Order: sequence, then structure tokens, then C-alpha cells
Amino acid sequence: MLVIHANFSRGGLRLWAESLPAYRGAAQSGAEVVKEAEDSLPQIDLNATAEVVTTVPVPPVHTFAASTMDLMGALSLVFPDSQKNLASGGSLSIMLPGDVWGAWPSDQMASIVGDLDRASDPLIQAFSVPSVLVDTVAAPELLIAMDDVLHVDLSSRAAHPIECGASIRYWASVSRFAMDLLADQRFIATLVQKREGQLEAWWQPWLHDEDARWRTGALLTSMPPIVRAVLDRHDGRPWPILSEALQAFIDASVRSTLLDQSFSEAIEDRDPQQDPHVAWLAGLLGAQRAVEEATDTEATLLQGAGRWVARLDEARPDQAFRLALRLCEPTINDTPDNMWTLRFLLQSTSNPELVIEAAQVWTDGAVGSQVDDPGKLLLTELGRSSRIYPKLEQALETTVPEQLTLATTEAYEFLTEYMAVLEESGVGVLCPGWWGASESRLGLRLQVDPLARENDDSTGQIGTSQGMIGLGSLVRCRWNLAIGDELLTPEEFEELVKQGAPLVQRDGRWLSIREEDVKAARALVEAEQEQEMTALEAIRMSHGWGEDDDLPILGMDGSGWVAELFGSAGSTPMPHIEQPRGFIG
Repeated sequence: MLVIHANFSRGGLRLWAESLPAYRGAAQSGAEVVKEAEDSLPQIDLNATAEVVTTVPVPPVHTFAASTMDLMGALSLVFPDSQKNLASGGSLSIMLPGDVWGAWPSDQMASIVGDLDRASDPLIQAFSVPSVLVDTVAAPELLIAMDDVLHVDLSSRAAHPIECGASIRYWASVSRFAMDLLADQRFIATLVQKREGQLEAWWQPWLHDEDARWRTGALLTSMPPIVRAVLDRHDGRPWPILSEALQAFIDASVRSTLLDQSFSEAIEDRDPQQDPHVAWLAGLLGAQRAVEEATDTEATLLQGAGRWVARLDEARPDQAFRLALRLCEPTINDTPDNMWTLRFLLQSTSNPELVIEAAQVWTDGAVGSQVDDPGKLLLTELGRSSRIYPKLEQALETTVPEQLTLATTEAYEFLTEYMAVLEESGVGVLCPGWWGASESRLGLRLQVDPLARENDDSTGQIGTSQGMIGLGSLVRCRWNLAIGDELLTPEEFEELVKQGAPLVQRDGRWLSIREEDVKAARALVEAEQEQEMTALEAIRMSHGWGEDDDLPILGMDGSGWVAELFGSAGSTPMPHIEQPRGFIG
């Protein structure tokens, strides 16, 4: 039995473990352990002054730490695919509680061996443990797997040769956070100058969103002492430890994806010595982070990268008002060429419902009583936002900008490409209520009909057939194109596509016709497949369980007893059936 711990040190995740057999062996040879511990205890000069630098002795070896080979073997036994991602990580110096006999067992190890009587309080001292280095790309997945698999109770410990310490569970939480950041694309490209002057390109997490800040704070406050116990350059400080680990996980994952998809081929014919931006890209897209650029461009490149990152975080959170942009759709139902309007507002940061139109800023002097120099604030924020959404520069050609007109394709581009980035940079975006709703884009509805059986003269209604119906009854299913509750025929679908715009109107409401939705819908129309399954499987399919469709699933429609049972059609109420006597359920 091994109890595994994890520490992030020297740029990588390192695992080490306590061995139950080694612990029992050490307990039987107490005299040798005492002598070894006494010989290796650091010698402290009580007369030394604060300015005197003493030689730090090599920490004593942890007496029941598992060897590197034993730890790798145990991990490979439980997680066979992990073997290729493990390597010797050298030794770690860790501050642990102990006494002259050596290190004390962790809480997890103590719960296995039973209560331990200690004659004195522990001394916090350094111990050396052998470690296993985990490949940074594979580390988050392995940590999460260990946390999921090895949460076992006392009665099932024999099922696994290893058990997790508190640090494994902590780093699994960090790994889930990193994966969420990756899934939400909350990472940015940065440029870092090392102490020796070398520039390195990194992908780092973006932690300036409210949710990310909250989760980061929770991880900092919940960091177990064992995670902070390594003797390295971080000196046990929580933020540097967490920050380095998150950056390493994010960078390794993004870089691995870019290498797999050969993004670096896009700049193979470009000279980084001639273009510093190519040098930065080479460091971001390649296996090596080092940025090889001309010496005279180093400062310019570093400053430019710094200014770019600063643009993402220039909004002042203490401002009473901020810039807001309101997108208004055309009022006339005519052609896709109708112009949209992007209106400029000042929005209260404490009360988002309180907004001041730009026209009011320039004409109403009373606005000054709510905002200090509102005109200057509006112009400043428009200028800052124009570096994110360049089309705003057109509005700044006038001294009193109020709004910007957009074509339908430009409005769609604003919604899909710029809205999220503007919101992250502190700009309020007010878009039409239909945007983002599943009812405003192409979707699927599942049509479920009773399966007609041979010699079945039933009407398909509840109570009319001699057979039993229920969730196990067979039904026939097919997918139909729909917008909200309205089904679309193939001809109606093609009419929408023929409008040739990403945003179209139908029956007085705006719809988003995405290119990927059109492709998925055409594939569905061409297939026209019907499936037979149980009613329970149909319910699950109508809710998206087990499906990986490109189109959103909007609901289910039925006929016959299916409609009566699930209330999707028919006005006749379901008959009331008396509960049989003795029924328990």
C-alpha cells in the first residue's frame, strides 16, 4: 500500500509516496533510525548573528518513502496508460512533522496503521523523498483520474495498491479549473523575460473574470500545508505555487494542440530575425518557448506585448459608470441589407439598469451631476474599445459620437467575434433578447410515433389496445428541423438559406442561420432516417442524452398513446386508474 502525495516544484508536477511496508520495517528497526536521524540533524549555532550564513546540511532521507520504481510500478498497475508519461523526478526536500525517529506518517497513512502515541510534539524539519515527474500535458488528466478512482472507504482499500493524500485531491481541483479555462478559451499569449534576459513565449490563463477570480481565491485559501511544504524558490507561498502550476498546465495543453495541428507551418517561410512578431509566434506555436529575435528589437517586442495584454485589463473597476454598447435590429422587415444600429451608452456599474444615452451626454448638462466629465469618459472608453473592435474608430471621426450603423453581416460579426471580448474588457453589451436563445436558431425536434404491429387493430390510444404500454414499449422516431416549436419542411429550410445572410427574419422575428447549422441540417435532410427504440430511449434522446449533435435539441412531439402519455398532443385527459391493493412502490 502506498499513500501518494503531489507537489508542483521546479516547473513540473512531482509525485512521491509513503510506503506501508517500509513504514512497518522502519518501526521495527527503531534504534538504527534514531542513530541515522541524530547524525543528520542540522547543527545550529546559537551564538550566530542574523548576518552569518551557515551551511545548510542535506536533509535526511524519509525513512518510509517509496522508491521511484515502486511508485511508478504501482501507478502503472492502476493506470496502465500512465507509464509513458512518468519519469524519475529526482529528490524533493519537504518540510514535514517528525522527531528524532524520523518523519511522522501523514493523516492518510496514520488512518491505515492506526492511532499513534507520541511522547512529544512534532518538530517541523526537512526530509528528502524520491519523486516521479509527470508529463505536464498528461498531469491534469492523471490527477483527475486518481481523484475519481481512489476515493475509497476503509473496507475497499485492498482493491487498490495506492491511496490519495490531500494534495492529490487539491491538484485534481486545480486540474479541473485549468480544463474549464481551456474549454472556455480563457487564456492569452504572453511574453516573459527571464532573469538572464532571454525572452520566452507562454500561453497563460486569463483570471480576470469574476468566476475565475473566485475559484482562484478558493484554491488559494484551501491549499493544504503539504502542497506548500517543498523547499524551493517559492518558499511555500501559495500564489506563486498555484500560478506556476496553472500556467504550466495551460501552456502545455495549448502548445500540444497547436503542435498536433501543425500551426507552425504557417510561418515556416518567415524570418524571425526580420519580423519580431514572427519570432513571438514561433515561440508560441513551436515546442520551444525561446524567442529568437534580433537584439535591437527585444525591447520593442516586449513593450508591444505588454501593451497588448494591458488592453484586456484597462477598465477601472472603481468607476461609477462604464461604456455600454446596445445593438438594435432594423425595424423594417425588408431585405438582409437593412442597417443595424450600435448605440453608445454610459452604464452604471452598481445599477446596470441605469443607462445614459450618448445623445443625452452631449445635450443634457444635468448628466454632469451623475458622472464626472461624461463626455471625456465616453470618448476615452470608445477609444480604448476601438483597439478591440476597430470599427468603432469610424464613430470617433466625429467629436460627438452617438451611434454606429452596421450591415447585417457586420452585426453578426459583432455578436459572434467581438461581444465576448468587449465584455471581458469591462464594456457592457446589450444585445437583442433573442440572441443566444435556442428558439432563435435552427434546431431539432424528435417525432415519436407508436410502432404499428402486425395484426394490431388498436387506434394507438391509451386503453384501446389489449397490450401493455410503458417506457419499454417500442416506438418509431425521426428528427425534424424546427425553429422553436415550429417544424420546418425541407423547402422552408432552403428558403431561409437562400436569403444568404447569417441573420434573417421569419414571421416578424430574427433568426440566426449559422453556417455549421446549415451543414448539419442538410445532412439530416439527406439522411431521412427513422429509428426504432423504446419510449425511454426516445425520451433520453429528446433531451440530448448520449447524443453529440451539432444542432440544439428543442423538444419532442408524439402521436397516439405517446402524445397522450407525455402530453405533447391530444386534448383527452389520461384515464385515472385506481391503485391496486397491496401495491408498494
